[in-house]
Amino acid sequence: MQEMLDNNDFSEMPEVFNPHAISNIWDKGVGGILFLFLFVTIPIALGMFEFIIYFLFLIQNPPKKKKSFPEWRKF
Repeated sequence: MQEMLDNNDFSEMPEVFNPHAISNIWDKGVGGILFLFLFVTIPIALGMFEFIIYFLFLIQNPPKKKKSFPEWRKF
């Protein structure tokens, strides 16, 4: 380890961010664009699942009294 420090032999940090990723996906065609769209929308939809179900339930069965927002989880 000390030898590496003395010789200044450091490994380069790998780049995580690819600024050309969107244009590279565009070059892949419809499959790449569809994969990108699903990669974004599926986690958002799963995260909002309970919220979406609540509003579907609310449309089918409107409440008799107005509920406050913190009570939206109580069916």
